[in-house]
Amino acid sequence: MAVELKRCFWSFISRRMLHILGLVGLAFVSFNIIMLLSSSGDEYESSLLETYLDKTNLMNQELGGRFEPNDDIVQLVHVLAYQRTASSVLSHELGSLPGHFFTFEPVDMTFATLYGLDPGHSHPSNIFNDLDGHARYPDHDELEAIQWTLSTIFQCKMAMEWPAQFLLHHFTFRHDGYRRCIASPELYFGAVSSRYHERCLGHLKGICKGQYDSSSSRMHRCKKVMWTNGRYTTAKQFAQIKVDLTRDFNKTEILKFDSYFSCVSRVLPVLRRCAATWLDDVCRASRVRIVKTVRSGMETPGYFLKKFDNFKLIHLYRDPRGTVNSRFLSSWAASKDERKNVTRIAQRYCQNVLSDFWMRKSMELRFPDRILEVISDDFMSRPMYFVDEISKLLNLSQMVTNKFVQRLQKAGIINPPTPDTDSVTIETVTKAPSDITTKKMTVAEGRKLKGQHRIRKWEKMLDQDQLDEIRNMCHDFYRHIHIEW
Repeated sequence: MAVELKRCFWSFISRRMLHILGLVGLAFVSFNIIMLLSSSGDEYESSLLETYLDKTNLMNQELGGRFEPNDDIVQLVHVLAYQRTASSVLSHELGSLPGHFFTFEPVDMTFATLYGLDPGHSHPSNIFNDLDGHARYPDHDELEAIQWTLSTIFQCKMAMEWPAQFLLHHFTFRHDGYRRCIASPELYFGAVSSRYHERCLGHLKGICKGQYDSSSSRMHRCKKVMWTNGRYTTAKQFAQIKVDLTRDFNKTEILKFDSYFSCVSRVLPVLRRCAATWLDDVCRASRVRIVKTVRSGMETPGYFLKKFDNFKLIHLYRDPRGTVNSRFLSSWAASKDERKNVTRIAQRYCQNVLSDFWMRKSMELRFPDRILEVISDDFMSRPMYFVDEISKLLNLSQMVTNKFVQRLQKAGIINPPTPDTDSVTIETVTKAPSDITTKKMTVAEGRKLKGQHRIRKWEKMLDQDQLDEIRNMCHDFYRHIHIEW
């Protein structure tokens, strides 16, 4: 009997101790989560995040070694391109090199946040043209917002400067380390993804327009809320200005905006912490910082050429026949009034490129050796020439240049050298901080690869009537830009 009582006593004590330890553990986890969600990025350094980063150590793997840049060697690069011009091939391979920090199409974040649009629905043709096909230029707020966006990237100030909408955009998730960080269950109740922002945008349904349309009164009406005093509106700022919005919005609409800002700001502490390490730190450790856009005109790099001495521009475009064919076949790549309309696609594309072409020509006189023109068709047929030109423009090291060539070989742009192919050796001189080194790269020539086949796919797709229409719409383009017809 005494033995049985003793066993029951210790069993009771064990259960009570486990219960108490469980409560203590739950309280500890809850405290960390509350601190994580309620504190600002500067006030509280999350031990959970530190544990996560200690486990992964992904940054050095992505960089291929750390750099300690200064103003003399860091290169700021804008690849200004147009939709369906094969720009992703060059920009992705260049941006993926060791020590390079690459941001894909940040201007979509600019427009989506400025007007409360669905991410990815600011169609370039609608930005550059009005509904009648006439050239359209960004207004003051759009231009200021674009310049601000690119400045934060070039200066590696994304973590504390970017609004939550930027940090939740699916293009930002292309930074693998950042995406893995915010998806960690150790940091939040569940994985944070671009779908979270979609749920937040549900509050604005029926108030803001989903797609960019410069003639939309709803879109410009929403900008009054999303953009205040030359900056993106935060939840705190909205609380201060919502009293003044009663003239433009009814009570229900204001409550929906309130719900929207509360939704996006709820995960902001987590986003800022992950961005500090996986965006800002990686950016600051990079020697070359690259942005690729298809939604900004030549006025944007014109601003940065004057602002930063180490800013370089790569102006990339394509033979209109290839771009028109690609947009014609991809319904998502043409605005509603362009779809299946070769005439409109050709007229607008050539008009936009030619306008930027003349602006760039005048900029080249003022900023020599800081601008490079790349026609995608030429890049595919003479890749090593452009590798050499890009290497000179950005003062790339021999190691990075060789890796660039290797990546282009894997992508099917450059032939790998083989015993049965002709080869060419490219030599360029790179000025290093303390010496001068000559870099040599031997590659095969004479064999057409998939890059060349794809860039000229239009030859088998467009009929003679379509070719004649493109030539008619792009007469001035072909007269001033020497692309073989």
